[in-house]
Amino acid sequence: MNKPLTCKILEDFNHPITKKLIYIHSMETFIFNDMKKASLNKDETKIPTLGPYAAALSYIIGHANK
Repeated sequence: MNKPLTCKILEDFNHPITKKLIYIHSMETFIFNDMKKASLNKDETKIPTLGPYAAALSYIIGHANK
C-alpha cells in the first residue's frame, strides 16, 4: 500500500522522497528544463504533469527558508 505524500515527509530533509525530489531538480534534467520553459511561457498545459512535482519542490524550498 502506497502512503500519500504529506507535508511531514516534505519537511523531513532526510526522508528518501524529499532527497530524491531535490536530487532530480539539482541534476538539471529534462524536468528542470521543462519546468523552466513552462514557467517562463506560462504554459498551463504542463500543470497536470509537472504541477505536483513543482508544488512539492516549492513546499520543500519554502520550509527550508523558515
